[in-house]
Amino acid sequence: MYPIKGCQGFSTFEAKLTSRGLLHDREFMVVKESTGRFVSQRNFPKMCLVKACICDENINLIITNTNTNSKQKPIKIPLNTTGIVKEVTVWGSKCSAYDCGDEVAAWFTEALPIDESPSADNDDNDNDNYNENGNVSLRLVRMLPNQLFMRHTGIGSSSNNSNVSTDTGTGEVSFADQY
Repeated sequence: MYPIKGCQGFSTFEAKLTSRGLLHDREFMVVKESTGRFVSQRNFPKMCLVKACICDENINLIITNTNTNSKQKPIKIPLNTTGIVKEVTVWGSKCSAYDCGDEVAAWFTEALPIDESPSADNDDNDNDNYNENGNVSLRLVRMLPNQLFMRHTGIGSSSNNSNVSTDTGTGEVSFADQY
């Protein structure tokens, strides 16, 4: 199970299945503060060193930086955390999510310095906010329950006979979409 999209997960012997998949799987996501766009290991390769584990009888998410050079202490947040609702983007789909707060944002901004190599999935560098250490400002967000969105289904055809679909479908958004 991967509570935070793109970070280390953990093994479990049982899990509750919901309409979105496993309960709490990719329920959280790291986004750029400036754009609300999700980030991945393509530009933040140290995401693979961030471990998320559900502990305390499924009440808390414990986030640990496993980088041996890191002096960061683990941070604990409630699984049911709520906060300011922000618009975020995952694979081109916009949805609303709860912001997990400034303390968690500062933790991720420190843990995940940006990889400066160019990448096709990171075309919004000009809008980035940087902290005092030169790192891109990041936020952790939690998917709203039962978030509905309009999704392009790829079914049908347009009136100009191109291969572009005009049909859309409604469904539940998941941070795990197109992962």
